[in-house]
Amino acid sequence: MSVSQRSTGGAVPGTSVPASSLVTPGGAQGVAGPTSVSSDAGNLATFGTDNKIYVPGALATSTAKGLVGPLSGNVGDYLGGDNQCHSLITPTADYYDHDDFTCLPYTTPATGGNSKLFYVQASPGGAGFLCGCYNNFLPGHPGILQLAPGTTASSYARAYMPGMIAIDASLTITIQGVIAITTGSFAGNNQYFFGLANSPGPVITVSNNYVGFYANAGAGPNWYAYTRATSNVQSKDTGIAVGSTTTWHKFKLVITPSLVSFYIDDVLVMTTNDTSIPGNSATFVTFFTNNGTGTNNFSLFVDCFDIWLQLAGPSRFMRTNH
Repeated sequence: MSVSQRSTGGAVPGTSVPASSLVTPGGAQGVAGPTSVSSDAGNLATFGTDNKIYVPGALATSTAKGLVGPLSGNVGDYLGGDNQCHSLITPTADYYDHDDFTCLPYTTPATGGNSKLFYVQASPGGAGFLCGCYNNFLPGHPGILQLAPGTTASSYARAYMPGMIAIDASLTITIQGVIAITTGSFAGNNQYFFGLANSPGPVITVSNNYVGFYANAGAGPNWYAYTRATSNVQSKDTGIAVGSTTTWHKFKLVITPSLVSFYIDDVLVMTTNDTSIPGNSATFVTFFTNNGTGTNNFSLFVDCFDIWLQLAGPSRFMRTNH
């Protein structure tokens, strides 16, 4: 054996070299030392049954021990389970909250009250107007918001989040609510709306901006996917009937300036991607109903509500403590 072969660096990774063929520092030929190579993958730091030490010759995988892959040298990277270096995930800002309408007592205030997230208000519309919450009004629906406009023409009831939300390219807005129109309520000129509006009701007008679900017996028997940027308007029939009995549906909107997706009961029923979306518009989240030019005092019920805001750019994470 040449002198160059009698070195501690002579082991070739992934090979099995008999201990007798090596001379270790301070040792004698035929005595295994720390540079001996084992074919036993279970012996990473100790001598194996073959009196050798295993030296991995390949990168580690999900099923086999091995070597770490090349490092990127970037202090902000991490080594993933795929044995590759990756940049840390860019932080984004999410905001999530909900309202189950259990904290505003039943009331009929002309000036309004507050639930967890919403300012709730009705016009003094004669007999029967109200806006309030019930902790146990309908079986299976603890926490109910009821909005009824009263029996005076052009009256309303509404709930809206006081802070405005901008529909712009930096944000994806997701809102959903569980809603029902009570038995016999779907008639006459009454309007029902859930979504975003630059004015929180109480009526649909041609000068405002809207993204939401809309129903009016005069327009048809179904719920409509409604978008309006002042003169540009789309009112698309979802095919989902309002019904003549108290039928609960979960309505969900996913909103960006270029696309609005409308879901009913977790099924995508409509999309809109045209100029009727009011981009760069500051809006309120709102539920409202009114009796138009009539005197029908029909109710809109809301069981619960969720909101999720996702920023596109890097920022910090936000979540309420409620």
